Amino acid sequence: MIVSVDSEMIEAASHFSDWRIYPDNMHSCVGMVGKKWLNFALMTPRMQNFVQLFIDAIKQHAGLDFSVQFQSGQLNLKIRLARFPGYLAGRSMSINTPDLDRLTSNKDVKDLVLSSVLNIQGGLVICIGNPGTGKSYFAHAATRERLKQYGGHLVVIGDPLESPIGDDGTFVVGTNGYVDEIDVSEIGATLGLKMALRSYPVGIKPLLLFSEVRSDTNAFDLVNAAINGFTIFTTTHASTPDACVDRLISWCVKGGVDIGLVRNMLAQSLFGITSHKFEHGQFTIYAYPCLEETRKRIREGLPLPFKSTAAMKFSKS
Repeated sequence: MIVSVDSEMIEAASHFSDWRIYPDNMHSCVGMVGKKWLNFALMTPRMQNFVQLFIDAIKQHAGLDFSVQFQSGQLNLKIRLARFPGYLAGRSMSINTPDLDRLTSNKDVKDLVLSSVLNIQGGLVICIGNPGTGKSYFAHAATRERLKQYGGHLVVIGDPLESPIGDDGTFVVGTNGYVDEIDVSEIGATLGLKMALRSYPVGIKPLLLFSEVRSDTNAFDLVNAAINGFTIFTTTHASTPDACVDRLISWCVKGGVDIGLVRNMLAQSLFGITSHKFEHGQFTIYAYPCLEETRKRIREGLPLPFKSTAAMKFSKS
């Protein structure tokens, strides 16, 4: 949904990172600026008008998860919303996916997510962290950079879709990269994933960005697709790589898959994990490649020896 506003309103609203919107009680709405919540009564008249337009747009949409995009000429502000009883939680999103170099210059982090080995055998790369640590942003940037370097066909599955990956609003990246986008907020992630896995042209490197693993069905489907040669990037909420692996195995077992089979398949398909944290006012990325010793321990159900090859800190700018 796109809402036309003036440029000054977008400029003012861009300082807000998060929102709590109460459609039936505008005066209860709050926005976060600099890690502090600002009450509606303390907002400027321009921002109060923005909140009113925001509520008007929300009332035209019945979905549980959706986005509202405010636009003025070349200026854009996109806010992703999740509906809860009585209110909606919103987070400002980037309109465009940045180049990977803007997020990290660390060689080891790049070596993991841009490895040419993935072009040959496929594999699963999982970006983990708490909400707001930039894992989804990073996954978008990493897949975009792979398209620029290697070409190929990327399918993005979003609930809803977040930052566009194509160049200048198109579905093309570089000279040999192409992007398909599937918004699964209405059809569900399971059906969207099934559609995606059947949509790749013959002979083209298959690259998949699955917004977030949230169910037992999706977990096993992604592991299985990675074994079959797909390069898959996804995100999930986990504090450590060990917790990420345990959660993935638990989801698959909950879905009815034998735990021994799950361990063997995950050991074969997991290529690496990036861990995203916000520490001491900085975003930090840790890279954890899945080495042979780690694969062996996943198969045997032993404690995992994940070791970070690097950490890259960068300011939120």
